[in-house]
Amino acid sequence: RGEARRGEARRREWMDVERARADGEREQKRVTAHLARVADEVANPDDLERQIRAAAAALAADAARPGALPLDAFVLALMRCSLELAHKAPIYGTLAALLAAKHERFGARFAEKLVSALLGTFQNLVRDGAAPRCARVLRILGELANARALAADSLARLLRQLL
Repeated sequence: RGEARRGEARRREWMDVERARADGEREQKRVTAHLARVADEVANPDDLERQIRAAAAALAADAARPGALPLDAFVLALMRCSLELAHKAPIYGTLAALLAAKHERFGARFAEKLVSALLGTFQNLVRDGAAPRCARVLRILGELANARALAADSLARLLRQLL
């Protein structure tokens, strides 16, 4: 009888872990989809600014919510969008810089982790010889430097090392 209870408790625990994992995956997809839609419909420059500010506020609010995704999940979502939607690199660079400037607790760590993840990805892509993807990483790093989320001299040092 005690063994059956322990078995039932383990089964419930396993189900809770699986449910949490599935919820995390759904949340990750939701954040990524939200970021992918930023600036899809822009009628004028004011709309673009408003959408970027709204996206930054929504990300910061999502991160501050109890039970929120870990910071790395937000970084992964923005990195994935910036690499897959390269034409939106300026928007994602601005978004990361805005987060760093306006939302100190979340934003500064977010920008730092984003740059670190992009540099790690860049090193892996160089090693694998994936030139087009390397170019995308360099583009978003350039946008981050342009938006002052990454020090321009740091980017210049990286580019000098490539020569």
